[in-house]
Amino acid sequence: MEDKTDLLIQIAPPPPLPHISAVPPGIKVVTWPQDLIHLYSVYGQGSFDIFLFIFARTDDNPYASSTAETPSFLEVLEEIASHDDSVTPLLKTIRSVEAWAVWGGTDDGDRCLWLAPTGDLPERVVCVDSKCFEWSFHEMSVTSFLYSLLTRTVDCPVLVSGEGFPTCYADMQGVSRILGRTVSTTEHFFLTPEDSVKISENWNDIGPEWRRA
Repeated sequence: MEDKTDLLIQIAPPPPLPHISAVPPGIKVVTWPQDLIHLYSVYGQGSFDIFLFIFARTDDNPYASSTAETPSFLEVLEEIASHDDSVTPLLKTIRSVEAWAVWGGTDDGDRCLWLAPTGDLPERVVCVDSKCFEWSFHEMSVTSFLYSLLTRTVDCPVLVSGEGFPTCYADMQGVSRILGRTVSTTEHFFLTPEDSVKISENWNDIGPEWRRA
């Protein structure tokens, strides 16, 4: 397991007040890799570049909870597999590991999974499109994948369309102005759920600083 949380901090600084959800005692949760647990402790729940959402370990909103999203994703995949065997390879792969989790996703419904090492296979990140008919495997840790995605050194057609990162804000003055603080002095940034709500409510005020890469 390679933990690149410290490298992520250099290119996408964590928020000053991370949104970290405590795991209630006695609740049955999924298994997360240690580097993702470290990422949670530093960044909390939120999104990179208002594009790739990092789910909370647990949350009252099931659509933002890794613990809720993981079994829900499996149920959806099993339902699709019952009438379309094209997703069977993905389903078998998930069932073949002892531990796995849905840890992130996009507004479009794409999902990011972590699969624990099994047999001769190392840990993997799997990105699955919203309809579950396309997916890509990446033999790396979650934080290695995130760092590679943000630095554009990994090929991930499920998440990345066209050239560059889908929502790269080149100089985030508009976002910083809305939030009343400098969100980043680098190319990427991370927003809490509360930040994202405020940005969404004032989207038209981001201004001409916003542009796609």
